[in-house]
Amino acid sequence: MPRSSNLPYDELVFHLDLCILTYGLYSQSLIWPWDPYYERMAVKFSSRRTETMAKVREWADAGPAAGRTMYHGPGGAQGFPTNAGHDPIMYKYGRVRPWLPGTCCPEDEWLLYELPVDLTGRIASVRVCKYAPAPAPDPNNFNGTPQLGAPIANPHALPNAHNIVYCFEGGTGGFPGSPSSWSLMGLVLERHKPNNHYDVHIAFRGSRSGSGGRALTQGAFLGRGNPDWVTDMDLATMIQDPVFGTHGSVSRGFSHAVKTCLPNIIHCLSAIQANHAGVIPDNIWVTGHSLGGALATLFTGAMLVGTSYGPFGQGPQMPVPLKNWAWDRTKLISVSAPKCAGKSYHRDYNSKVYCRRVVLSKDPITHDPPRVTTGRNAVGRIDLHHVGTEVYVTAEDTVGHVVKGGIGLAFGDHEPKAIRQRLIRKLMQWGDVTAPPAPPYVRDPWMVYKCFNDMCGNTVMTDPTIHALMTGIDGEALHYLTTFGLVMSESKAYKTFIREAPSAERRNAVINAAARIGVTTTLAGMAARTALIKTVTDIKTHYPDKIGIYLGLILILAEMGRNPTTTLGSFGGDTNLVKCLQLKKL
Repeated sequence: MPRSSNLPYDELVFHLDLCILTYGLYSQSLIWPWDPYYERMAVKFSSRRTETMAKVREWADAGPAAGRTMYHGPGGAQGFPTNAGHDPIMYKYGRVRPWLPGTCCPEDEWLLYELPVDLTGRIASVRVCKYAPAPAPDPNNFNGTPQLGAPIANPHALPNAHNIVYCFEGGTGGFPGSPSSWSLMGLVLERHKPNNHYDVHIAFRGSRSGSGGRALTQGAFLGRGNPDWVTDMDLATMIQDPVFGTHGSVSRGFSHAVKTCLPNIIHCLSAIQANHAGVIPDNIWVTGHSLGGALATLFTGAMLVGTSYGPFGQGPQMPVPLKNWAWDRTKLISVSAPKCAGKSYHRDYNSKVYCRRVVLSKDPITHDPPRVTTGRNAVGRIDLHHVGTEVYVTAEDTVGHVVKGGIGLAFGDHEPKAIRQRLIRKLMQWGDVTAPPAPPYVRDPWMVYKCFNDMCGNTVMTDPTIHALMTGIDGEALHYLTTFGLVMSESKAYKTFIREAPSAERRNAVINAAARIGVTTTLAGMAARTALIKTVTDIKTHYPDKIGIYLGLILILAEMGRNPTTTLGSFGGDTNLVKCLQLKKL
């Protein structure tokens, strides 16, 4: 029997799927899914990536005055301080649709997130809770003004679907005196049950980046770069903060990130309470993977052992209607969570909080972090501890195998894909999942593909789905290509010196291609294809290497988002277009 008959399937797998859903929604919010972290701009011995990020940061900092408040990431987009040391990852929250798959290309491979219909089909609508832009209070001070957007209905909902997803904004990379960068940090699921009963599930996402090596090095030694990793690498700096409890210390990086999320999460919970006319949830579930597991742990601590919202939801900052909730029935399920608190905190927490911690034996993130002896995050002896009861799952693969202290570790075992596959096999051994497994357990919701064309071989990536995912992306492609053209006109964007005339030609080729985005809107499929072939061919004349193929892929995705008459099949007869779709790594 499943551990909870009220859940659509096993509670451990269900909550891992909620974690994967947070990643999928995050990927949907990226405005440049083909290069969200500027890895395609990373060329050794050139400043191409640095110059691109500088131009994007400058563009974002124009903020509300330039009408750019629909964009998020650098604080300047909302009229708040921008952290110049952070990579300016750009988002549009209005793009999220939890019933659609999510996709992006963090570095060389495309990721596809596609959750079971037992989860997504029961979602009736989605809402986004973000902070109001300036002149509202600065959320870096943990007192931003939450704004809950209007619901967007699910056109693919199952009959009698009533669940609501609330995505919430938060910050990473911040610490006292240094502003955060902003993104969707997780979701709240209002899950309806028979007879007007319901549960609430709060899920936090983990870190997202391109090059893990760069992100780790910059975050650990410089306190800059990818904002998620700046938070990750600040885990060993310990502080005492009564928001999370009065006994012991917690990680500064993780606790700071949680505090940026708290006002928005509480606002979502208040909206849920208002939907139910005084009826409180049966259970409150909290979950998260990796970084999200640490955030989930400290969020639960803030509610149950802290002094602002707790203890047990009775603190002075907790809205009165939420004080009636049965916070003592809160259940925490963390997955692959790093250690995030000291020994005294761990003891107090474990005496009061129901927590299970899913761990694959070779996952390096769940072990002691490497000691940093130089740079901003230099610390002495590391004294971090896990909380909760361990659910130990024997790892099987050896991807990224390393040996630490005589223990074999595998970075591949940190990935949700590997965790889910092994967990389901273990649940079948334990008798919690019957053989053959039911549909929610069969399809892998976290897939990796070498190129866009391979990903489109997945049955869920139909033309209508691609159109839905790429709707509106043409405007973002225009911005990306224009920025690319400006950067490529500068000699420092190249490994070796390039004369001004060739660089100007390259710049103009990209800008001209960008200007053609949208001209095929009123054309039928084959006519649009012909016009697209000409644009891609022209740009490849100036960029005969893989960069030209990469720019062609962007143009194809922009066309799919702009023109609903186009289909992937219509690109099949042209060698140039096929090469773009089959592009692997630069």
